[in-house]
Amino acid sequence: MARDTFPVLYSTLSAQALIDRVLSEYDLGLIKSCQFWNRGISDIYRVETQASTYILRVSHAHWRSTTEVAFELEWLDFLQKQRISVAYPLRTRNGDLLIELEAPEGIRSAALFIYAPGDVPVGDLNTTQSFEMGKVLAQIHQCSLEFSSLHDRESLHLDHLLEQSLESIKPFLHQRLQ
Repeated sequence: MARDTFPVLYSTLSAQALIDRVLSEYDLGLIKSCQFWNRGISDIYRVETQASTYILRVSHAHWRSTTEVAFELEWLDFLQKQRISVAYPLRTRNGDLLIELEAPEGIRSAALFIYAPGDVPVGDLNTTQSFEMGKVLAQIHQCSLEFSSLHDRESLHLDHLLEQSLESIKPFLHQRLQ
């Protein structure tokens, strides 16, 4: 009797398979480890080689399209080339910024990033931190005026950010809207 694979909404990808099928596409040298690190908007894996540490980000299927992910990666690559301090994606040996993976729930996009050392600020930022963040954000906004992409992405206009978002979550708020 043939059995169909049970459908899934979300899967955790094997670290060894990511080494074999994804990380092997980059010039990294010997990979010492690839460990699942964090689940959030994307799955994050910490990759260690003999020379360096990297972050592998695997986007969830159905969260954003491959085109939307490619747009973001091109933008981060652009910012890095403008000498803006960002965690930027690395290119594969073929020059690609992302690798598509066929997971049980659908297509997922994987991208390898440099590792940005440091700590996530907890609590309020102090005056110096706020000033530095404002300065970098101003640089990002200013140089992004020159950015163009081969990939389309929906504009972040008020109708998209507010009205369409509200329509998307309205079914989950039915008891609060009474």
